[in-house]
Amino acid sequence: AIRAFNALNSTSKAMENSIRKLSSGLRINSAADDASGYAISEKMRSQVRGLDMASQNTRDGISFLHTAEGSLETINSMLQRMRELAVQSANDTLTAQDRGFIQLEVDQLRDQIDKIAHNTQFNRKRLLDGSSQASWSSTDQNVQVNINGGLMITDQFNQKINNEGNYRLEITTDPGQSQVQKSNIMSMINNDDSSTDPVICPADPETKLSELTSFVSSSGVNLLEEPQKITLTQGTKTTDFYIDKGDTLTTFAKKINDAIAEGLGQKEYTQDLNHFANYVYDDPVDSTSESVPGTIVIRSVVTGREGEITFSAAEEILNALSLNTIQESQESKFTATVYDAHSNRCIASGITAAKADFRGIITPAVDVKIDSMMGINTLWSESAKKFIQTRGDTYETIVHLTDNTTILQTGANMGEDFIIQLDDSGSHAIGIDTVNVSTRDKASQSITLIDRAIEKVASNRAKIGAYQNALEWTQENLETTSLNLSQAESRIRDADMAKEMMEFVRLQILTESGTAMLSQANGMPRSVLSLLSQ
Repeated sequence: AIRAFNALNSTSKAMENSIRKLSSGLRINSAADDASGYAISEKMRSQVRGLDMASQNTRDGISFLHTAEGSLETINSMLQRMRELAVQSANDTLTAQDRGFIQLEVDQLRDQIDKIAHNTQFNRKRLLDGSSQASWSSTDQNVQVNINGGLMITDQFNQKINNEGNYRLEITTDPGQSQVQKSNIMSMINNDDSSTDPVICPADPETKLSELTSFVSSSGVNLLEEPQKITLTQGTKTTDFYIDKGDTLTTFAKKINDAIAEGLGQKEYTQDLNHFANYVYDDPVDSTSESVPGTIVIRSVVTGREGEITFSAAEEILNALSLNTIQESQESKFTATVYDAHSNRCIASGITAAKADFRGIITPAVDVKIDSMMGINTLWSESAKKFIQTRGDTYETIVHLTDNTTILQTGANMGEDFIIQLDDSGSHAIGIDTVNVSTRDKASQSITLIDRAIEKVASNRAKIGAYQNALEWTQENLETTSLNLSQAESRIRDADMAKEMMEFVRLQILTESGTAMLSQANGMPRSVLSLLSQ
């Protein structure tokens, strides 16, 4: 009976274990069932769950990139429209007023591109203003930093290197040359009683514009019967003023002078504020800009193309002025040295640039642009009748860079990530912030600028497309790996239901026979006791 009881007890325990496996579907319900198998299974389970979440991260990353690409497609369409307008404005069948209207649309398109670059977001994370890869600050408001890529790079050993930190820039300047323009000779007819022939001579400075021959149309209509607006444009800056029949040559030159000094802000570069525009009449100086009496000389102190000034007004007014350039602008040359602001270690030296725009100066992805007049002193030369630019002190500024690189966790383990670097797509970053189509020559030059911007946006879109393809392949691999690991983990941990069912049936039979045998074993002593009692 005892042996039968022990056998039945063992069968009951096996039956309990079999029921647990069949009800849970697991071969390993606790570490006691299979210690090594349990440990392996748990590691596989963590991997599978990590892979599933990484797959979700990858899908989010693809949506992130789709959002960016959609905005870049819009920017590309706007650039194509800007190019059409530049080509249209380069045609000389248009008047200055027509080009002024075209410039208005170009300006609106540029502003809208900046808005798109600034406002495109995914989960409140800005995508196209450069902040998704890095942020910056500087000790000088005249510094503009563009980050095209990220501060984090991967070296040849697949190690990530982060270039964030503080950098000191020392910049010296070799000054270029600023633009000088001259108007038509402002003349009037002088009827001398002693001569039957009229004499055309340069007008007195106090002569009213309405009395000049250039401001009277061929049909005898005075162009200044109604006030006329004149717009001056320098880069992205514009300013307006009006002239009317009460203006003299002196007041007209004064209005131009003040518009350049105040409206365009050039007064910050020189203390001589009365030589931006003046009327030449008495004491002309040979071999200078003031060698021709009767002309208005218009000067910019800002060197290079950035300082060129364009006039926009009604066609008749521009024809009356008949401006032409007598001194072409020339770009200044800048040389920079970069130091680590804390250790004073030299990062790079002898870097040269024109337009004060240093490409890849700190890292290949970081561009730094400074005011083109930094490190330049400007003085008025009375003998030469022009502004003279000379080298000033070495310009110094500190730039702070913080890495904000977008990193997707595309694997179940540390280091299994994917770096996304989206370039700044604002107007300055793609090079269209100074697009000007107000003249035929400037419109023709703008076509090249816009072509470069289109190429840059196309390059950004191509990079995003490459990211998308890589993430889609990554997601497919994650799903395949997760499936295979799930199958492997199932083979270790899950029960073979057919086998367990057969085992359960076997144990049921043993339990039933064991119970019967125990009953018989206990019945034999009772039979003997019954005989003895008789």
